[in-house]
Amino acid sequence: MIYLFAVMLALLSLFLPAIHPNVLAALSPRFNGEEFVIFILSFSLLYHLLNPLRIMLMSYIDSDSELAYFPLQKEIRRKGITPIYLCTICSIYSILITLILSPLYIFILSTTYSKLKNWSIPFLLCIILFSIWKEKRKRYAILIYLLSGILGVFVLNFNPPLLSPMLFGFFTLPYLKLTQKVSFLGIKLKFKFQNTSQLKLLRICLKSSLTSILYALVPSLTSTQLSILWNPTKNDEKTLLNSAITASLPIFCLISAISIGKGRSGYMEEIKHLISPSNIPTLYLIILFTTLLSLFLIFLICFTIQHFPFISKLILPSKFILICFILWLYSLSSLPIIFLAFSISKLAEKLKVRKVHCMGCISLKAVIDSLR
Repeated sequence: MIYLFAVMLALLSLFLPAIHPNVLAALSPRFNGEEFVIFILSFSLLYHLLNPLRIMLMSYIDSDSELAYFPLQKEIRRKGITPIYLCTICSIYSILITLILSPLYIFILSTTYSKLKNWSIPFLLCIILFSIWKEKRKRYAILIYLLSGILGVFVLNFNPPLLSPMLFGFFTLPYLKLTQKVSFLGIKLKFKFQNTSQLKLLRICLKSSLTSILYALVPSLTSTQLSILWNPTKNDEKTLLNSAITASLPIFCLISAISIGKGRSGYMEEIKHLISPSNIPTLYLIILFTTLLSLFLIFLICFTIQHFPFISKLILPSKFILICFILWLYSLSSLPIIFLAFSISKLAEKLKVRKVHCMGCISLKAVIDSLR
């Protein structure tokens, strides 16, 4: 059933590219650790295998993938087969390697989570200080970290908890991130993979998978409150453990949103031309209207389902369509958070702060929780 559900969502996301981030964010609290690994692996495998077909057949250029860096007219030439080959082969290898390493990741969490969570705050602070120390403009770096930290506190403390994953903005999981890393590496090397052995390609994918899992491990140990956020009614150790496995999800949501200004998200590319002084008032009005309309429709649907269940059965043939429609509305309502993150990222570029580290988003939240 989990496999079937993942396949259905992957197929749907090919035609509604804005839905799959919030689908994953919404469903993550509903699975335990093992189920979620199965779900995300099945989803990401099919999605990345079909993504080149969507770009080729539908002329949909997605800058999250390697193919977006090649104009459509080049893709039908002889060299066009290379990015398709890279995207497909690297996706298969990365997913298989992640499938092998996922039990090890869960085992590490189950054995070290309770021991290491007390050291998470000092560890975070050390990383933040080290990152700021590496910046040339340290004062501006501190400003950017504070802004991203305040945004992180707002998002992670948003109530009710069920809504908070939807408002994180664009969603990037470590299990999906690893395929992106391989794609970006392929862009840098361009067509050098044509003469590269399969063994070397496998090593690159292995390195990408290990890096992604390590990125997922550190935020999982940030604080107990991040785990309780997903399941606030149960605080037993088993619940905390299962939640800890997915505790890194909101962190990577914020990472993805903050990195939009770097041009790594295809969703924001389509409205980048709107970010100009003359269009800012109009953009704010569009965001405000879209958000209010989306929240109103969500409220109307939920109210109808709760008080008039027979109407929802007549209007919608299945719960699956209803869930997808609601999640699409949630993705629209996340625009203010995305725009704030985008603004912080653009400010960091103007101030020449090279990196808005993920720890800046969660450090303030974690420190505040530890002081309570």
